[in-house]
Formats: sequence, structure tokens, C-alpha cells
Amino acid sequence: EIARLHLELLAMDPSDLKMCATTALALERVGRELEAVSLLQGVAARERNAGFGVTLGRQELAALYLRLERKAAAAGLFEELGFGTQDATQRQAWLVTAASLWESSGNSDRALLCYEALLEKGQGSSAELQALARARAFQRGEPETIGDAVTLLRTSANPWVRHTALQFLVRHEFPHALQIFMEALDDENAEVVQRALEEITKRGSVEEAYWVLPWLDHPDERVVSAACACVAAHGEWDLIAELLPLLGSDSRSVFRAGRKAIRSLSGVEVSSIFEPNVHERTEIAKAWRVWWDSQPERSSGGTE
Repeated sequence: EIARLHLELLAMDPSDLKMCATTALALERVGRELEAVSLLQGVAARERNAGFGVTLGRQELAALYLRLERKAAAAGLFEELGFGTQDATQRQAWLVTAASLWESSGNSDRALLCYEALLEKGQGSSAELQALARARAFQRGEPETIGDAVTLLRTSANPWVRHTALQFLVRHEFPHALQIFMEALDDENAEVVQRALEEITKRGSVEEAYWVLPWLDHPDERVVSAACACVAAHGEWDLIAELLPLLGSDSRSVFRAGRKAIRSLSGVEVSSIFEPNVHERTEIAKAWRVWWDSQPERSSGGTE
């Protein structure tokens, strides 16, 4: 009912931008989001024709895009508003918002454009200018410091940026490096986790072999294989029990990685078949289980 009344009032004066914004909000509240977007898009078009100083419709449209989780669309509007205003404070606020949204949308080029615009105008906090320096460095593929790389690895919403940061870190020795790579195991991106596991394998010890056990259950085969390699490199005899379930995997690569790790830890081979088929993998898995169950001290960490 409220939305209908707003539409009737708007029909009386379609040029009333404030009424357009209020009507769009009313439409959104009753689940008519597409109509609200369409209405505000028309307002935005009229504002552009009006020139500087008229931004209410675009601000409302950007806010609506955010509520609808259309971050890239919102970022484009905030960027447009930032570049279009002469108000220094408002320009800074809109461009910082746009840069953040572009980054979370995976568009580092547009984020960099917004940060550079702030720098050219002498605006931006020290943190924002540092973010610009990091963005520029990664844009060139040449991170400037370990600290910048660690910060990006921990905070960037862009998986490519996090992977690039990790690639920079693995080429350097620095304090608490192993801890940083261990933190990266919680990354949402499988390539980042895989690369972190590979570096832990190079730098780790027995303790890390136990730490990476949960990643044997990771949904990505590459991560599981990397975790197997770490266990094989640093694990103790009792960890064979953690690897045996992998032999029942439908994935050939997971089976292969688990089998290789078990061979490494046990010093034993129960089959000489190099690339077993599905039936042969089942038989090999059974053979390993029989062998393991026959070990009198399998839970003690050795066979002495």
C-alpha cells in the first residue's frame, strides 16, 4: 500500500528526485527490488545529464546494489561519484569505498585506479597510501618488502593477490616464516593452501607433519597430495594410520599420493603394480590394511 502511494505521488511529478529515491526504497521493502533498481537507474541517468552536484539517486542506487550484494555495480557507481565531485572530502570517501569494493570483487586494476586518483590529489590516509604502494608493487609483480607481502597474504580479498604474496615470501628467509605459511593453510583458495603446504614440507619438521593432518581431508586433490608429501617428509611411523583411508579414495591422484607416503614411512611395498586400475587399487588398499593390522607396535611410533 505504501509503495502504491509513493508511485502515485511520483506520477504527479516524475522529476522529483527525492520522491524517486523514497519510492525505490518503498518498492525494495515489499520485495520489488528489480523495479527499485530500474527506477533508480532512470534517476541516475537524469542526474548525469544535470551535471555536478546532483548525486542522490546514484548514492541510493549504489546503496541498493550493496544490499543486493552486487558489489561490482556498487563499486562502479562510487567510482563515478568520486571522480565526478569537486568536494575533496566526499571524493576521498567515495573513491576509498570504490577501491575496497573493486578489490573484494577481484578487480585489482580498478582498485588501483581509485587509489592512484587519491594520491594524485594528495588525499588518503597513511594506511590508504600504504595500500596503494602495495597495490602498485603487486601490479608490477615486484613486492617491495616482506611486511607488505605478509599483510596482503593475510588481508587481501583477491586470491590472485594472496597467491602472488605467497610466491614472493617463499623466495625469502625471514623470522617466523613457518608460522606465516601455517596461517596460509586456512586460506579459502586451494592453490594458496597447496603452495603453503609445499613450503612447509621444505621448512618443517615432525611437529608440522602432525599439524597438517586435517588437510588430508581437504576437498581439493592438490591439497591432499601436498599434505601427503609433508607427512611423508617429516612424519613418524604411526602416521601411516592417518594415510590408510586415502587408499580408498576414488581419486587416482589421492590414492597415488597416499600410497607413496605410506611407502616412505614404512619402507615396505605390498604391490609392484605401478598404475593400478580401480579393482587393483582396492586390492592394494586391503593389502596395506592387512599389513598394518599385523604390526604388533603400530601405535607406538616404531617397530623396534
